[in-house]
Amino acid sequence: MLFIQRIFLGILMLIIFSTAFSQSNNTTTIIIVRHAEKDTGNNPALTPVGMKRAEKLSSLFDGIKPDEIYSTPYIRTMQTVTPWAKETAVEIKEYNPQNMMQFAEYLRALKGKTVVIAGHSNTNPQLVNLLINEDRYKNLIDTDYETIFIITVKDGVAKAKVMKNKN
Repeated sequence: MLFIQRIFLGILMLIIFSTAFSQSNNTTTIIIVRHAEKDTGNNPALTPVGMKRAEKLSSLFDGIKPDEIYSTPYIRTMQTVTPWAKETAVEIKEYNPQNMMQFAEYLRALKGKTVVIAGHSNTNPQLVNLLINEDRYKNLIDTDYETIFIITVKDGVAKAKVMKNKN
């Protein structure tokens, strides 16, 4: 009888620990990058320097496999996240930069995901501000391709950090 009680207690503890672990993994990490260096013209592609930056992007986050990757529907943003998407076999989804409020609400509702987003000098700070519910970040200057925002969302509360991608 004692043997059966110990097995039952062991199974019960396993269930409790596995449930506690799955509930504690409700933090979503959102990595927001600006497209890399672009050429000139209407809907330009990346320059060779920009392509190098795009190819090195995933190595900044050493082995992190995003659950979702988003890009605005422009060549330069798509090219920026394409190497990471290919490396991890994650499809790039388009988001509409004209509907940032809805996109921010979707992102805040995710649980336990890692999301990479490629945007622009004006859309990235706007999205971060919507996620953290503050007007903290201003548009990036046109030559700033280094600023990366990392947002963590846990229990509906979003916090932002900024890092620089020196190439």
